[in-house]
Amino acid sequence: MRHLKTSIHPDINHLDHKVIIQRKAARAIVVNGEEILLLYTQRYHDYSIPGGGIDDGEDIIAGLVRELTEETGARNIHSIKPFGIYEEF
Repeated sequence: MRHLKTSIHPDINHLDHKVIIQRKAARAIVVNGEEILLLYTQRYHDYSIPGGGIDDGEDIIAGLVRELTEETGARNIHSIKPFGIYEEF
């Protein structure tokens, strides 16, 4: 799968001498016609695509469906296809 982007949160000045904990997560590009779903995150005052952490032992697609249901209330989730890797720090 191709690497799409690496994003470093503005509050992080550098990664030297930091403990980096890897967390498996999935996000979705949700399309309805020509519209793309973005969720507002009050904590960071920004918008992002929906998704979140995958639980231990959970399949990545099942985890993504769970996260989408939790964050959006959506129930009819289909046509899930891998798109790429996006790293966040």
